[in-house]
Amino acid sequence: MTITTKLLLPLCVFASISVSASELSQQHFPPRLVLTNGTDACLSSQSAQLKEDGRLLSRSCQQSQGESGMQQVFVASGNTLSNQQNNQLCLGVNAIAKGADLMFKHCDDSSPLQQLNWQHSGELRLGQYCLSQGRQSSAQPNRIELWHCDGGADQQWQAEEGAVLLAKLDYRTLPLTYQLHFDADYDGQQDSVPYWQTDVYAHNFFVKTLQVTKNFSDERRSAFATILPRLLKVWRTPAFRDMVLSNYKIINKGEVTPQSVWLKFRDNLKPVYVKGVASKGANGTANGSYFSLSTAIYSNIETNYQQHSKIARNMATITHEQSHNLGYDHGTNVPYGMSEYFAPLYVPANWDYPVYALGQQLGVTAQLQQLAMTVPDGSSTEPFVLAP
Repeated sequence: MTITTKLLLPLCVFASISVSASELSQQHFPPRLVLTNGTDACLSSQSAQLKEDGRLLSRSCQQSQGESGMQQVFVASGNTLSNQQNNQLCLGVNAIAKGADLMFKHCDDSSPLQQLNWQHSGELRLGQYCLSQGRQSSAQPNRIELWHCDGGADQQWQAEEGAVLLAKLDYRTLPLTYQLHFDADYDGQQDSVPYWQTDVYAHNFFVKTLQVTKNFSDERRSAFATILPRLLKVWRTPAFRDMVLSNYKIINKGEVTPQSVWLKFRDNLKPVYVKGVASKGANGTANGSYFSLSTAIYSNIETNYQQHSKIARNMATITHEQSHNLGYDHGTNVPYGMSEYFAPLYVPANWDYPVYALGQQLGVTAQLQQLAMTVPDGSSTEPFVLAP
């Protein structure tokens, strides 16, 4: 892996602000980061097995020798950095002294032996010393240790923070099944993952919520807490898109086309509420802000919510009502199309899939920078660049 993004900020001093020099010179760690010090190597565990007092060194960012990618990813909490593979182990030393080895210690955010201060100059300081590489012995050139701060290249540390970059892309310009390549299961091997299985798909589609009224019983709330996330995941699949685009009973009528219906489902960010009981004789009703279901449907969902085949038709009814909330009346035939053809999609294969957080994956930023994608500050399609 080649790390292309460096968060290294210039030191700025404002005489009118009354703070210490150390406060001015310090910068904050990104939430998740990979550390390098001017090379294409990452701060890594010396051993494949993480353990307390295990030493760290500078090693290839390619996850060589069977290393897990998680071992090179650290999670920041203030000035403490824990390892993503084992969040009980933090970077630290046994003593703040020249030559002290950087090692994993049991996390204690009150310990001065684990308080790393990242300077705008790039230095990572523990007390008056800086993290350095190979200073004590030429026989151990990759060893990471404390040494006097002298501005050497090995003391200039940078961090990649993928989420900052990824947030600027408009993912609607990517094909739904576009394959990203990263170590999804942290076994040291690259995997191919379609971008619809990532957390940024269609402007964070998956974090949209269907919310239930507080007046529901505990049993009903538990049932909906299970089915609604599943329903949202079905709506994001290529299977649902293909069902909509195949036109079934979703007719062309002015601006109502299969493509426009799919885009409305995909891009809607408005929460939808479940509340109340539908009027007598109706399976469900919707008013643009929430939908209601019949007493019989509520009862069936409460009883059978873990048995998908017994509530699939109810999920089709909810999708019917959601199309009303998106602005489609019965005259468009869109709601009827959902009622008739959605039920077969409500199966585990369409909800029981992993969703990957792209900002945590090594190498993804570099892949996306190669693409021509629309950026939010302009209407044209252009190569992605990071804004200042």
